[in-house]
Parts: sequence; structure tokens; C-alpha cells
Amino acid sequence: MCIERIGEELSSEEAEIVAELMDSDGDGLLSLEDLVRVVESANDEEKANELKMAFRMYEDVEGCGY
Repeated sequence: MCIERIGEELSSEEAEIVAELMDSDGDGLLSLEDLVRVVESANDEEKANELKMAFRMYEDVEGCGY
């Protein structure tokens, strides 16, 4: 899981709970709108840290720098 790449651990059950909490329309899928809502609800420092982690994960996978 990607969460492990940032040094966190999340069980399958915990991941399902998080997905259910984020799923605004109850269709069992996370939409772009769901993800945007979560990111927008974070404070600026959290947003910056999350974006940095996302770019680091992409760098690890693709081998590209930023």
C-alpha cells in the first residue's frame, strides 16, 4: 500500500473504514470530489506535507526527481 511508503501502517479493515468515511455518495468508490474535499479540509501545513509525500511516492515509483 502507498501508506506504507510514508512510514504509516493501515490494516485492510482500517482502510475500508477510511474509504467509507470519505465516500460522500455511498457508492463504495472514492471520487475526485471525495479526495478534493479531504484535501481542502486539511490545514495549509498538512496540505504541503501531503503533497510532498505524494511527490516522493511518485519519485520512488517513476525514478524522477522534483
